[in-house]
Amino acid sequence: MHKGVIPIFLMIVAAVLVSGCIFSSSQLDKIPPHIIAATEALSDLDLIEGNINTFSLDDEIYLINQLLSDNEGYQDDEEQLSSQYHAYRTWNDAFELMSQILRDDYMIYQSHLRQAERLYEDFNYVGWREEIIRAKSQAARMAEKSREAAYMMDTIPTEDIPADLQQSLRQSRYAMMEIARQSTSLENTLQQML
Repeated sequence: MHKGVIPIFLMIVAAVLVSGCIFSSSQLDKIPPHIIAATEALSDLDLIEGNINTFSLDDEIYLINQLLSDNEGYQDDEEQLSSQYHAYRTWNDAFELMSQILRDDYMIYQSHLRQAERLYEDFNYVGWREEIIRAKSQAARMAEKSREAAYMMDTIPTEDIPADLQQSLRQSRYAMMEIARQSTSLENTLQQML
């Protein structure tokens, strides 16, 4: 009687393990469309033109985070799946950093410019200059953080992501470096005002 119970028990355990791996793989397979959509949303943003609405980007970041969270318990089941999980996690962390730059850091930059404008109208040129310097420093920080996000993309091994995401990997990094370039352009414009 015991001999019949053990094979059935082992079959149940095997079925659970296999279903776990299938779940893991299927969850990761849901991420690439959101990576592509997030990349497109990021590519549409532009500091120079003031196009900084991160709603679409943030929505995709949230969905990717949800899928990664659902997959956390399974990430170490298989080396390939684990590598893919960590690649997507790094990618989404870079997206989150870019969203923070565009949503929060740019707003700080803008607040310094608004304050500088008020001080200029009040003929307070010393205060105006201080705010311009603060805005310039903020633009430099934005450029540095954007480059940091792009460098995070460089740490993702291309073999850890599907072939259909290779173009998005390059496009994401380019978009991040473009925000860095735009931030440096803002910084240089402010330097010329001093």
